[in-house]
Amino acid sequence: MKPLDNNVLHSVFSNFNRIITIEEAINGGFGSAVLEFADTKMNIQILGIPDVFIEHGTVNQLQQLCKIDVKSLVNLFSTDSK
Repeated sequence: MKPLDNNVLHSVFSNFNRIITIEEAINGGFGSAVLEFADTKMNIQILGIPDVFIEHGTVNQLQQLCKIDVKSLVNLFSTDSK
C-alpha cells in the first residue's frame, strides 16, 4: 500500500466524513499511515488484530475474537446508523 496515493486520499477525505481500515496488523500498518496523512478532525477507525498474543484458532475464530468477522462488522455498522 505504500507509497500512499495522496490524490486518492484527498478525494476520499473530501467525500467521506468517516474512514475505516480493516487489517491484520493494527500498529504500523495501512491504518497508521492513513492516520498520519489525515486531518485530526477526521473520524478514522482502525480495525484489526491487536499487537498482543491472542488465542490459537482458525482464521474465522480469530476474526471473531478480534471483531473483524462479517457478523461483527455488520453489527458495528448497523449500530452506528441508528
